[in-house]
Amino acid sequence: MVALFAVAICQYAFFPSAPLIYSVVIEMNGTLPILGGKEGKATIEFDMRVIGLLQDAEKRSQAEYELLSFRTKMNGALLPFGLASVKDFFPKSMFSYSSTGEVLHTTAPKKSLPASMPGLDSQKLPETTFMPIVFGKGSSWNFDRTFNGTKIRYSATSKPTTEAMEECVFSASQAVKSWEDESNRPIASREGAAFEVGSQLTAKGLLSFDKVQQCLIRSETTVEIEGDARHIESKQLFHRKLMLRIVCTLK
Repeated sequence: MVALFAVAICQYAFFPSAPLIYSVVIEMNGTLPILGGKEGKATIEFDMRVIGLLQDAEKRSQAEYELLSFRTKMNGALLPFGLASVKDFFPKSMFSYSSTGEVLHTTAPKKSLPASMPGLDSQKLPETTFMPIVFGKGSSWNFDRTFNGTKIRYSATSKPTTEAMEECVFSASQAVKSWEDESNRPIASREGAAFEVGSQLTAKGLLSFDKVQQCLIRSETTVEIEGDARHIESKQLFHRKLMLRIVCTLK
């Protein structure tokens, strides 16, 4: 065991014999697309199971995740978006991954949610929850993640807290340009858009990682998104500010 701790490094690994259950809470405060651009508070809570699979045809590590529960509150009121409502958008999915935390391939479908929910992307659940960073060499490094077509550069630093545990802090700051339809739902390009949105995204996070179990124990990420939405036809500007807090905890 001493030798194991001596060489232990941060790397992800999921095993068929050891399924993991994660609890995820996403809190939002500010201009909410789910309300058509109105101010408010919302909370999304869900549990998910992650289990390792056999390697794929290219000898890459694979795992599978599945939502076990889902609920959404808006200004304290429970909304009719339960597990049955979101299963089609977040079905059980497989993904291949590197030990550093890069998602190399996913079977998750690319779908638009019936209501825009910041922090949720139908193809990016691992990166948003139980694989929030890509590990690098040394105690400080940079890595890139792409969300909704925008590449974001992160900086991270780590330090051991015990022989088996590592703590990492990470941050990002990025100008983001996007488009929305008349109902403030995100769309892929300017074609068919009613709004052009320019925002500054600032994120920072802290995570605890078990180097022996090779998995995330807990992460907390706060994201601030501030900018203006310009109505393409009328040229009218609408200022927006949204605060996100994403907490993922191993049960």
